[in-house]
Amino acid sequence: MNLMTSPDRTLAPDFRPITKLDVQKAGQVKLTNGIPVYTINAGFQDLVRIEWLFRLRSFDPQRPLLQNAANRLLQEGTSKKSAQEIADQIDYFGAFLETEEGPDTVSIVLYTLNKHLPKMLPIVRELFADAVYPEHELGIYKQNQVQRLTVENEKVQSLARRRFLQLLYGQAHPYGFYVSAEHYLQLDREELEAYRRRHYTSDNCTIFVAGKLPTDLEKLLDQHFGDSDWKTSESMSESRGVTMLDPTQKHYQEKPGAIQSAIRIGKPLFRRSDPEYPAMSVLNTVLGGYFGSRLMSNIREDKGYTYGIGSALVSMKEAGYFFISTEVGAD
Repeated sequence: MNLMTSPDRTLAPDFRPITKLDVQKAGQVKLTNGIPVYTINAGFQDLVRIEWLFRLRSFDPQRPLLQNAANRLLQEGTSKKSAQEIADQIDYFGAFLETEEGPDTVSIVLYTLNKHLPKMLPIVRELFADAVYPEHELGIYKQNQVQRLTVENEKVQSLARRRFLQLLYGQAHPYGFYVSAEHYLQLDREELEAYRRRHYTSDNCTIFVAGKLPTDLEKLLDQHFGDSDWKTSESMSESRGVTMLDPTQKHYQEKPGAIQSAIRIGKPLFRRSDPEYPAMSVLNTVLGGYFGSRLMSNIREDKGYTYGIGSALVSMKEAGYFFISTEVGAD
């Protein structure tokens, strides 16, 4: 009888160079109105993930949360459906809809079975065209976000992160603005509607689809999103300019009663499009990008100064930065 021998777990596997890396290329089509659609046809289950991405084409430092709130509250009601009715429809078809907000873009993401696409796509289109941001839902959002911000302001790590970005980019830029409770409280339903009409338009939209793509996908997308009825006539500049502040400065922010101190060290750096980015990404992984990194083995395991420490590269549309972050005892 042949007995299978188990590998010797005390010996690390041999290092082998990666000689071939097959990455599937995305397909690309355009809808009738010019919306680019990028697709990855992969997977074995009959479902897809569709993301509608919209660029942030304007930023008002006096109203810095318009883009986040307008996107987050898209599902909270239209002129024809309440938030509950929208949620019930999505749930009935076993689908899932979520929003994502970033410093350069916002998006709404749909996960659904292929057979329900004809039912789900009109719902998404209705949100883009007719979200009304009911006062009741907006009030709940304000209350929840102010409470969340109050909790975050008690965490030294959150304070360090937000202050670090403000020092890099300044309060007048979407990368660096420092949110306060007043910013949430001043959100206005009519301003949110106006923002939606200006930004959720076909000439500001890109669609990404991944999954086991149905044969009629392009036809369905063009049917519901390929018309010109939702194209804006306004011209808005997407470049907001980045003025880096003095990267050599030091800043101390006291938090009375804190039992730990957060430390964040960093500097402006290049973006993902820079030819040096891949090498820097590997370097960052070795330095502080995973649990067994040099920072963890030296600062945590060897010296015992902290429970956790790490580093990261952040790449955005107009700028990038590198940072090292940790928390230590306040003493």
